[in-house]
Amino acid sequence: MKLEKIVLLIGGLACVGAFFLPFITVASQPISGYTEVMTTLDYFDVVEYKNSEWAIDLFKNGFGNFADLKGYGLLAMLVVVLLGPLIFGLYGLSYIIKALAKRQYKRGVFVNLLFMGFAWLTFYLIQEQNTVNVLGMEIGATLNFFKMAGIGYWLAFGGMMAAAFSLFFGKTE
Repeated sequence: MKLEKIVLLIGGLACVGAFFLPFITVASQPISGYTEVMTTLDYFDVVEYKNSEWAIDLFKNGFGNFADLKGYGLLAMLVVVLLGPLIFGLYGLSYIIKALAKRQYKRGVFVNLLFMGFAWLTFYLIQEQNTVNVLGMEIGATLNFFKMAGIGYWLAFGGMMAAAFSLFFGKTE
């Protein structure tokens, strides 16, 4: 196997592995793609998952804070960020398939950087909406995506960058 395909395979495996690691930490609870899938399946009574109650309660209570049109927009942005492990996992699967089929890397860097900026903006806007200014002091939750991002996010980010880096080892025709 050529070095280009090995690097692409490693990037894909990193993205898929990141699905099972903590992607983001919300309310001192790590959230991964696996916990999201299992919580959703538990909510619809498909499987029993013991750690799903706090996530369902957090989402239901948080939904009440988004009452107007701007709040629903922020909620939609938050849902996109929480779908991040699934997005990165699907990209990782495509990289693995391309590497095994001896095809070349095509896309992902722009999505990777766009997702990072979008996630940062989402938590910044949520923080701005939920912060109250009292006597010149801002009171509210300080949300910073870069502090909330876990090892799963950074592994997926690195995996997508490694997949893009695989092009350096390919032939130019």
